Amino acid sequence: MRLLTALLAFLFGATIATAQNHPTINQSDMQKMMQVMQKVQACMEELDQAELDALQRSSEQAMQKIDALCAQGKRDQAQDRAYDYAQKMSSDPTVQQLRRCGEMADGAIPTDIIPRTFEKEDYAGRHICDG
Repeated sequence: MRLLTALLAFLFGATIATAQNHPTINQSDMQKMMQVMQKVQACMEELDQAELDALQRSSEQAMQKIDALCAQGKRDQAQDRAYDYAQKMSSDPTVQQLRRCGEMADGAIPTDIIPRTFEKEDYAGRHICDG
């Protein structure tokens, strides 16, 4: 949560700084940006910090297990575990809320890092052990 809040502050701070020096950005546009920032902030505040911390720990543990499988040459098992974990995360309510908060930012936050669905066929050309 702290990392995401810092990212939001950086992104919107850069946007505002650019907007202030750009002749085509008017006061109305600035107000709209501020309203969007407030909505995103309110959305982020609704996220349960304990849930976010648990997700982070869970993700770190999953990656450790996947990395271990890769190191042991168990590529298929690593790929299956990564896929199963990704499916689990895509249906997690906290992850879904995080995605909605990012979507409110109207493209300022890269929500494409949290896919909506996971299909094995979509990842057939990529392997978790190669990245």
